Amino acid sequence: MRGDMVAMLAYEATVKPEVADAISKIDTLSHEDIDRLTMPLPWYLVALHRMKHKKEQEAREAMILANTKDMVNPDPIGWMAEWNHPDCYYPVTKAMSIEIKTGTLVWFPESGGVWVETTFIKEFDEQMARLPPIAQMAKTRYSETYRAKINSKM
Repeated sequence: MRGDMVAMLAYEATVKPEVADAISKIDTLSHEDIDRLTMPLPWYLVALHRMKHKKEQEAREAMILANTKDMVNPDPIGWMAEWNHPDCYYPVTKAMSIEIKTGTLVWFPESGGVWVETTFIKEFDEQMARLPPIAQMAKTRYSETYRAKINSKM
């Protein structure tokens, strides 16, 4: 059958009272109840099941949205520090390293990890962890600070 079965069933409800009655009770009917209904055509039952499934899905989504809190902070707080060790290539992943020069600003978000300029490192070693903090600040302020430092060297 081509087209949207649920939309076609809605049309059928305008001319067939038994279909209109079933649609009006769709929220209280279970899938087993739908199977037991007597309908003029078999595809009506399939469309009723699809309608019931769609209503159940909408109810679940509404419940999830009602109970979800957006805990993403668009500008998280963390601590800025300065790399005070010799220049080196610091591992980001098993296959990638970045160059960190003495004086490079790094930022430790409260959620964990470390930002080295524009690169995020999820896990870091003791050498990075022991860097003395300079100031507590938001991520945007850290970004502005390291950009200003980079631009002043040019």
